[in-house]
Amino acid sequence: MLRHAALLFLLALAPLLGFAALPTVTTTGETHSSYFADLQGTANPNGEFTLRAFFYSTINPGACSESFGTMTLPLGTTNNLAEPYNIVVSGLMPGTTYYFCAFAANQTGKAFGSVLSFTTDDAPRISMDPAVDFGSRPLTAGAVSRSLTVTNVGTANLVVSSATVTAGGAEFTVTGNNCGNVAPAGTCNIQLAFDPTTAGLRSGTLSIVANDPYFVGVWDPNNPTRLVALSGTGVELPTFALTAALSGSGSGTITAPGITCPGDCGEQVVTGTVVTVAATPAAGSTFAGWSGACGGTGTCAVTMDAPMAVTATFVTTPAEPTELRNIATRGKVLTGADVMIAGFVITGGSPLTVVVRVRGPSLTQAGVPGVLANPQVQLFSGQTQIAFNDNWQTASNAAELQASGFAPADPAEAAILITLDPGAYTAIATGVGQTTGVAIIEVFRN
Repeated sequence: MLRHAALLFLLALAPLLGFAALPTVTTTGETHSSYFADLQGTANPNGEFTLRAFFYSTINPGACSESFGTMTLPLGTTNNLAEPYNIVVSGLMPGTTYYFCAFAANQTGKAFGSVLSFTTDDAPRISMDPAVDFGSRPLTAGAVSRSLTVTNVGTANLVVSSATVTAGGAEFTVTGNNCGNVAPAGTCNIQLAFDPTTAGLRSGTLSIVANDPYFVGVWDPNNPTRLVALSGTGVELPTFALTAALSGSGSGTITAPGITCPGDCGEQVVTGTVVTVAATPAAGSTFAGWSGACGGTGTCAVTMDAPMAVTATFVTTPAEPTELRNIATRGKVLTGADVMIAGFVITGGSPLTVVVRVRGPSLTQAGVPGVLANPQVQLFSGQTQIAFNDNWQTASNAAELQASGFAPADPAEAAILITLDPGAYTAIATGVGQTTGVAIIEVFRN
């Protein structure tokens, strides 16, 4: 509008300057890059004061007219020769087709050249908000996050080399950045955080290094850094103390944000905050319940509208007595799948020392015929063999076995003295050299 007004004003002076002849004008060509174009034409003023300009647009007008697109600033001349003229336009979009035409006007009338076109070179073009405002944030509430979206509105890959906070101290930080190579029309995101440590308005600067030399109307190929203003306000809110304590004969842990008690048993919490407090008993203890600001035996929610204290009571859990569910079994020991197998279980919370023995020869004293003359025993925990014996007197702890009172009467009989954790076990009796006969498996608590 201003350029058209300037043209009309100059033409209004034409009677004083003696305008009479209609100018002639020709659109001759252009040179261009990604963001600029040098529009070229020829105009003959025919001896009268004549204004020369260009119209340009991304829309093809078909024929040149004053309603076509944007007009450049006009140039004036009074020569009688058809002389060339050129005007540089900037701020063009890369990879975009533009249409343009030459224009000349004096008091006699207006002349228009033909419409020509060109397509700017491909190039990246970065687009994003120039500022990120985090709003107000309490000083003790932790960081608040924002996401800055970067868009490539150009026609070549945008390369974002880095994104760093270069001003504003540690209150503003970059917490994530998935920008790298961004395709045309693609987007990426830079994650930002604001964690104020001081009350009042805080400010910072995010510096983004990219391969777009044209930014916010300024051409500077030597400065690839783009700046984004960061702002936020730290607010100091009143706080109340939350304290935790343990009681009872047992032990355990109280946990809440900022609290791991014993160790750290207090925290200043912003007023109105709902804090979740949990109690976890240690091994051998049971959580008996809350007192103070909490009640019951579950997880507790404390609303901090005043100083609050919670106490968790832990009591010692009586140890389950260790017991042996023993077994004694007699039968015919064969070979292969027909060997003798006996299972037993140790319960409770503590290890137990047991004697596992297999007797054969000594059964003859009880009148048992066909005994297994030379038994051996294997002891398993699950699928794993944990002990073996053939002839109990060869065991490394034979003296302890003798002292236990459970040593077999015959040296050819087998026995294992061992300390076992609570669990299930299996004893297997076989005959040495694949022999067979009657035997008995016995398990005793030592």
